[in-house]
Amino acid sequence: PVACFYSATLAWNPTAVDTYRLTHGIRMLVFSEKTIFEEPRLENCRILLRYAAGEDRGLEVDLLDLLKGYLSPMPVMDFVLKFEPGRQDRVLGGLCRLALAGDVSFDITRPIDRHAVVYWKRP
Repeated sequence: PVACFYSATLAWNPTAVDTYRLTHGIRMLVFSEKTIFEEPRLENCRILLRYAAGEDRGLEVDLLDLLKGYLSPMPVMDFVLKFEPGRQDRVLGGLCRLALAGDVSFDITRPIDRHAVVYWKRP
């Protein structure tokens, strides 16, 4: 698990971050105010959180199965085209949930949209 948040105190205290990771098993990513408010990072965080509440486990399993056959990286649109029309509009949300779970990642310095590149570790 990864926790992302802004904290002026922890940003200057790497020992506290390491202690939290060892004690609770959660890796913390600490951003400065300047970093978090740079666009498109802030908007990308909002996009990821917007999809966090949704759930389509069947789609997510299908996306993970699809990942096994391809090398990383791959644009979101390539994933969309692999699914039938009735599911295509849900692919970005599924990829966002997989990103929040740590299964895939996006470059958050670039907009998360149909042109965004998805990265993953090949099994």
